[in-house]
Amino acid sequence: MTPASSTASSRALWKRRLFQLVRWGVTLGVGGWLLQKIDLASLGNALARTQLLWTAAAVASIALGHLLYSEAAGLLLRTTGANVPRPRLIANHFLGLFFSLFLPSGVGGDVVRVIDLGKSSADVSIPAAGSMILIQRILALIAALELIVIAMPLAAPPVAMSAAWICGGILAAFLLGALALAIGPRNRSGEPIPGTQKPLGRALGYTRNLLQSPDGRRSLLLASVLVLLSQSLLVIGPYFVGRSLGLATAPLHYFYIAPLAAIAVTAPVSINGIGIREAIYIHYLGLVGVSNADAAAVGIELFLLNTLFAALGGLAWLFPAAGPTADAVSPTTGPAVAPVVSDELVGVK
Repeated sequence: MTPASSTASSRALWKRRLFQLVRWGVTLGVGGWLLQKIDLASLGNALARTQLLWTAAAVASIALGHLLYSEAAGLLLRTTGANVPRPRLIANHFLGLFFSLFLPSGVGGDVVRVIDLGKSSADVSIPAAGSMILIQRILALIAALELIVIAMPLAAPPVAMSAAWICGGILAAFLLGALALAIGPRNRSGEPIPGTQKPLGRALGYTRNLLQSPDGRRSLLLASVLVLLSQSLLVIGPYFVGRSLGLATAPLHYFYIAPLAAIAVTAPVSINGIGIREAIYIHYLGLVGVSNADAAAVGIELFLLNTLFAALGGLAWLFPAAGPTADAVSPTTGPAVAPVVSDELVGVK
């Protein structure tokens, strides 16, 4: 190893350690703030009120949301000519949830999903799969922003409306970007969109070609609908959790609080979003009359349910389904069926 490469490696290691230190600092800091805001006896009483029937409804709603999300992934993958069996898609989704418990911001879980997809079928192009998973992640963010922008003006107190304006601005930027991709020139140069870096440039290239193809537009629209339904079910889950604790908060409030919490915990500023989720529920449910202890109980139960679903991915990791080995899967493997978009058009080399 040369002195220059050794220095670069040391800097990268130092940055990773500093990043982890910051995440632990934020987690402990938010945790300390929560302890000051919450009476532990009241929190225990709130958790003790849990009604199993409503909790079961929350589990069912969240489970269906995850299943629809995995279905959207399969639809996007089919536009590249990849046909992954539905059971493998479901296992792949939960595998990503499992590794997101340990890797920052959910992105690490998506990387694991891409690698696993490459092992699942010989017709999966790993670069294409990575682009489609990224597109799906963006669709989920857009769906969450849509729910916030619709629900907040209808239900949120005026003091909370600043978040709606911010989310509306971000959503408008996404929609304008999609319009620019739809009317821009189709990329046939074998390179990602100029001025962008892989993998984002590759994903943008795929998105542009989907938007400019009739079949691609239909697939992207259907995937968007599936993701929106998925996010809505993942929002109804927290409402059922609130009902299980005896809260009578109108369901419409959860249609902006739950997406805000989901977006916030995706940011890699704390360990697995611990504390951030609870703080958002305390703040926004508090604005509509819910006590700090009850709001924190909602966040804690959601964390436990999400961990339970992620544990299913741990089982998928321990007992992987049979499929091609990593060595048998090439990033340039040809598709089994005619794809809507191809690697040739978006610069996969």
